[in-house]
Amino acid sequence: MAYQEKLSQWILSNAKNLNLKIIHLDWTKKYFEHLYDLVVSIQINSEKFEGRGADYNKDIALLKGFSEAMERFICKSNKISSIGVAAHYNQDLAKENALFEFMERYSIAYHFENQIGMKRLSKKEHLVDTKHFGAVKMQMHQFLMKTPEGHSGVFAIAEG
Repeated sequence: MAYQEKLSQWILSNAKNLNLKIIHLDWTKKYFEHLYDLVVSIQINSEKFEGRGADYNKDIALLKGFSEAMERFICKSNKISSIGVAAHYNQDLAKENALFEFMERYSIAYHFENQIGMKRLSKKEHLVDTKHFGAVKMQMHQFLMKTPEGHSGVFAIAEG
């Protein structure tokens, strides 16, 4: 927790230098009370980098969004792909998240590039009450992905 607080303080104290902009998206109010969905934008060397963070704790949502923006900056600066890149204040969790990120992107690309279908796990219909359109039927599809041995992945599509 101390790392989170120090990083939050550093981000806010350097807000002017980073040209920090935070947009709080309010779509969550109706469906996820007290959830913060933040778009965090920073500027480094005249280039804008944006990340998104969502959490029930606004400070953690800020850290997630800032971390994503920094990931984009680091990848662009080093001319590398963002596949398998994850920022975290805890090095072990950063490594684990980077591995999961890589497996997720690799598995999806593997299916599409090789035109291999995914095994359907479920298809469920949900009725979602929307502000502008009333009750809308949505379907949630879940498919099993081919992943590296010892791991599993589910690809989900919301339709409606």
